[in-house]
Amino acid sequence: MSLHITGDTAADELLTENPLALLVGMLLDQQVPMETAFAGPLKIQQRTEATDAATVAATAQDRSVADIVSPESLAKVREHKKAMKAAAKAAKAAE
Repeated sequence: MSLHITGDTAADELLTENPLALLVGMLLDQQVPMETAFAGPLKIQQRTEATDAATVAATAQDRSVADIVSPESLAKVREHKKAMKAAAKAAKAAE
């Protein structure tokens, strides 16, 4: 079964062939539009020249997946984390 999610043939082929790519796309889908998220694994592959988790991890030890995909994604992740910390702090203060 072939996946047709991104509108990019190469990205869709990678999602179809590589379970890790599909998982990464699903994780990124929580932060950015679906087409962008599922194109992320292809961008990771292009930037790290790898599709397996061990090689990607060794190549990108000082970078997060969001950073590899795009700086905008990383900014969204940081904003979300900041909001979560503020909500936790407010909930603790309300106790």
